[in-house]
Amino acid sequence: MKKSVIIFASEFPPGPGGLGNHAYCLANQLHINGYSISIISVAREEFDRDTSFCFEYEVVKIDNRGFKLLKYVKLVRALHRQVQCDEQPILIASGMLMLILLGIYSTLFGKQVKAVAIGHGIDINASNPLYGKLVDFGLQQCEKIIAVSHYTAQRINSKFQNKVIVINNGFEKKENFNTKITKVKGTPSLITVGSISERKGQQNVVKALPTILKKYPDAHYHSIGISNRAYLITETAKALNIESHISIHGPVDDAQLSATLAGSDIFTMLSNHTSEGDFEGFGIAILEANHLGIPAIGSRNSGIADAIENQFSGILVDEHNMEEISFAVQTIMNNYKTFSVNARLHAARFSWSTIVKEYIKVFDEIMLDKCVITK
Repeated sequence: MKKSVIIFASEFPPGPGGLGNHAYCLANQLHINGYSISIISVAREEFDRDTSFCFEYEVVKIDNRGFKLLKYVKLVRALHRQVQCDEQPILIASGMLMLILLGIYSTLFGKQVKAVAIGHGIDINASNPLYGKLVDFGLQQCEKIIAVSHYTAQRINSKFQNKVIVINNGFEKKENFNTKITKVKGTPSLITVGSISERKGQQNVVKALPTILKKYPDAHYHSIGISNRAYLITETAKALNIESHISIHGPVDDAQLSATLAGSDIFTMLSNHTSEGDFEGFGIAILEANHLGIPAIGSRNSGIADAIENQFSGILVDEHNMEEISFAVQTIMNNYKTFSVNARLHAARFSWSTIVKEYIKVFDEIMLDKCVITK
């Protein structure tokens, strides 16, 4: 029997975003393992002009512009067409919108496909009661719910816990990562990669800097990523009179990213929970830094607890405890060689070629159950 998987994802490259990166890496690895892959996602015009991405499987993107209801109709229709084309496909729904549309699809067409949900963060933890109910209805249609971290698993509605399996995000070295090193300003130099936002917690690093500077007067913080909300950290830095100790680099290409990461001392991801219910589901950027030998400091009350092995590849902290953050910096710097070696070992455990085997095991179990029921 041909093994078919439809990935119904809110994001898909080109363009940034952990959800899209997850869908892309999973699709590639399943393709390598002999699965027929189809992608249905939403177009993001500002990124989809990039023609450097070549896919060895079908990618259908629905225009994100114009009337939203029309976009939703087109997505459901595209999903239905693909389900009819494939032979007993498994559907992977990733992202809040796709979970909601899965519920609508099942209402309109019945359960024509075995579905698996991917739980990341806000997608399964919406603060809006209506969205929460619609997502739960989508989860109800799924055979399994794969959470990307143990923390994410805990945030899924308790009535679905019997369906929940934890499979951590995988890490895949980017093609344009290289061996060059660009030494950045600061001793130590701290770095965060990700769009500046409340959830990513760059502001928490800035708030901790005055305490860190007491021990390390030359410490410097670097932020890489979309900087539309740079004011979150520039205003805080100004109020604390530490503007000269931060640098905002904005988005950079993979080659520059790897060189800058490799030239930094400590990766920081002091993520927050937002009022909308969002939280850090895992933290692939941490593994990218670890791969280059850069230890990490991250929030323990989040999915980052699965991405950092505490006191081995980095240190988990209370993101609002400035003394604890500063002590973590000191601990890593005083034992840097050991933390750096351990960071590389830790990243290697999350290879997508290994992680995909856990997904295949889930798919095999679902298809086995289907065959038993059919007989």
